[in-house]
Amino acid sequence: MSRDRRARIIWPRHIVTYLLRQLTEGSSNDIGKVIGGRDHATVLNSLRAVDDRMETEHDFDALIKALKKEAQAIVEVMTL
Repeated sequence: MSRDRRARIIWPRHIVTYLLRQLTEGSSNDIGKVIGGRDHATVLNSLRAVDDRMETEHDFDALIKALKKEAQAIVEVMTL
């Protein structure tokens, strides 16, 4: 939710944005509201940043896939 632009804050926010897009049907505007009132352009920028980093960094790609799998499991349990 912070407006902080340091990498230690930005990357977790980018990852949350990416996972929200992957695991929900929320629009870019909806996701932006959830992550601290960002607009749709900021959400799209986050998605692009994560996609780009996943393509170039194998470890980051593996991390995102593991987080997505874990989050999907949580969502499944919550919808039982």
